Amino acid sequence: MQVADLHINEAKLQKEIDLIIAQNSNSLNYKEGDILLNFGDEVKDIFYVSEGLMAVYEKHNNKEILLYHIEPGDVNITGIYQKLNHLPSTLKLICVKDSVVNSISTPQLDTLMQNTHWNHYIINQYNKRFAKLQEKYNSCISNTIKNRVALYLNSLQNVTKSDLIKITHTDIAKDLGSTREVISRELKCLENEGKIILFRGRIKIVNL
Repeated sequence: MQVADLHINEAKLQKEIDLIIAQNSNSLNYKEGDILLNFGDEVKDIFYVSEGLMAVYEKHNNKEILLYHIEPGDVNITGIYQKLNHLPSTLKLICVKDSVVNSISTPQLDTLMQNTHWNHYIINQYNKRFAKLQEKYNSCISNTIKNRVALYLNSLQNVTKSDLIKITHTDIAKDLGSTREVISRELKCLENEGKIILFRGRIKIVNL
């Protein structure tokens, strides 16, 4: 494969990826709350999200902290490295909402790795994940907890394509590595500023 081969229109690339994955995977349906991969599990398959949304967590000091979301068109990129090197999963994958996921086995992955479009796609995925983690790191070191909560809600708004987010204060605290009391206080501040409206188990984003 030559470097010149990698210069391809992104929309065209995604169409090619959808096609070759459909030919080299098994389509499965998962429900909200289903765990596809847990800490320490053997990575048997790679997951590509066709519809829905998945969340990826890491464990730090016995706390599960949200790293990023896997949206339609994305793959659990870390799983590829762990699978190829026969390493247990260091992450947890859970469905945020009902999802259609393409499961890619070892023989299917071997076939995909011979495809130029797939290799370009994987490079893009690594770059996307690095950018997301860098953004998260910068947010942690330069923002107040209130701003982190606002950025978190804004991120959920973007990935769910909805202004009404189904989530609890406890869920937010878990994802941000904080406590429910702290998160509830900051959410109330955002509500008083007219940026959100709080409901039981839901948050409506007004102007973040």
